[in-house]
Amino acid sequence: MAFEFNIPAIYARTFLKGRGIPFPLPPNAELVKEGAAFPNTPEGSAEDSTEFMNMRNTILSSMPDGRPVFMPCQIGNLVLPNEPTIEISGGKKIQRTEITGNTTRRGTVKELIYTGDYEIRIRGIALNYESSKTYPEDIVKSLNDLFLENRAQEIKCALTLLMGITDIVIDNWYFPHTPSQHAQAYEIIAYSDEAFELDIDA
Repeated sequence: MAFEFNIPAIYARTFLKGRGIPFPLPPNAELVKEGAAFPNTPEGSAEDSTEFMNMRNTILSSMPDGRPVFMPCQIGNLVLPNEPTIEISGGKKIQRTEITGNTTRRGTVKELIYTGDYEIRIRGIALNYESSKTYPEDIVKSLNDLFLENRAQEIKCALTLLMGITDIVIDNWYFPHTPSQHAQAYEIIAYSDEAFELDIDA
């Protein structure tokens, strides 16, 4: 039996904040299926060469009603369901030193100590597409198995690619109460990871 997937409503009730609306469907639009090519990108357009478009077209994903996902995200071998929201933050450690007797200029001397990791926060909704009364246990198990991996994970997403983030380490994850029988919200907190080369003097 068909039923409606109101992902924005479930998201807002769970995380107490709104999220973007998926692509609108024009009249008589042909729905895409999982694994189908991303539509409405003219062949040979200038956008084809951008990193954003290339990554978006690499991960083939769609919403339950067939809408193509605008910014899909894949961690390891798992494509995260239903276009999760992604927030990225970064920072630097700056040492500020006051100059004693400084009366001619305002401010302090700043020294860069280090540039920190990016923090990536991902929030999404897992759904059972077949029944409005059945918990989505398969995708929840797949998510939990991903979280339990004790190694850095490759991430594929247009936004993280633009930031130069290709690998992440998952630090925390959370399955909050979700006001729906066929849905389970999840939240991931991860940090960017880069390989370091250690030079040892002989």
